[in-house]
Amino acid sequence: MYRPWGNLSWVLERCLPKQWSLLGCLGTEVRSLACWQVLHDSAKLHGTRLMRVSDGPSRYRSAAPFAQEARKRLTERNLELIAKGGSTNDVEDHELLEPHDRIVTSVDDFMNAASSDVVLDITSLPKRFFFPAIKRILQNPDVRNLIVTYTMPQLYPRDVLALNHNGWAHLPLFSGDTSITAKLLVAGVGFEPLGLPEQLEHGSGLPVKLLLPFPASPLSFQRSWDLIRKLKAHRTEDMIDVYRVEARNVSDAFDRLLMLTNNGEERTELAPFGPKPISVAMCLFSLLTNTPVFYTQPTAYHPSYSLGVSEVDGVPEIYAYCIKLEGRHLYALT
Repeated sequence: MYRPWGNLSWVLERCLPKQWSLLGCLGTEVRSLACWQVLHDSAKLHGTRLMRVSDGPSRYRSAAPFAQEARKRLTERNLELIAKGGSTNDVEDHELLEPHDRIVTSVDDFMNAASSDVVLDITSLPKRFFFPAIKRILQNPDVRNLIVTYTMPQLYPRDVLALNHNGWAHLPLFSGDTSITAKLLVAGVGFEPLGLPEQLEHGSGLPVKLLLPFPASPLSFQRSWDLIRKLKAHRTEDMIDVYRVEARNVSDAFDRLLMLTNNGEERTELAPFGPKPISVAMCLFSLLTNTPVFYTQPTAYHPSYSLGVSEVDGVPEIYAYCIKLEGRHLYALT
């Protein structure tokens, strides 16, 4: 099945004229407002909700320089939102580790006022937020179109980007069917281990399929491959296989999941570490197969998690993925 995706402006130009309701995140990163700005400037916004998610207790909270930098950057984003025609009334405060029913209630409240055409911008939304958001939006029968967007940064700093992770646990609303024993674990590969090595050493002992983002910049590839070497140190060589997946291509990652699981028939567990577009594919696959999704949620993110907004030919590099189009679900088991 053809699943349209590409630059946000390119995708919107090829959709019938619509007024989109945007659910996103106002974060410390410059790129957190890039999608909102494109929709606002093109007069295609029906309504907006931007979640502002505060980190959980950690050494980032207690370290004054990091806390001060986070406050500074959030102030900058607020001023930017107002200067470009937005309203702080569209911003809603959340805690990173808040109960999942608070997340679900917020998404449902947004949907009650939304149009039938929804854009979910996951650029700065944590996975424990956008996974249940995708599920609740797709469960809403009034949604005719759903586009998920992700903005590329200019670069990632060399620093540790996330830390102080919690234990291995299900993402909200993604406990899956626990009555069937899984045969393998499929995990995305990112920059930070976040407890994944410990899980491979002391966890279920399942064979592991790692999804490596490729192609990638030399620095990104090096960081991901360094992590793979660490993971392999906790398992025998024949228990871990590595598969290359294009980091920006949700459709490609989804098809890879179908291949690895015999079209969803082989029971698996998912671990969405690594790039968010690959995680979106895992989310959609889980919804179709009732597959459990596990994660070791960090309690703190670096205030400078990413820097700038990448551009291609002077246009912000914002990728838009059509998930539901004119009432038709584009991701299905084939």
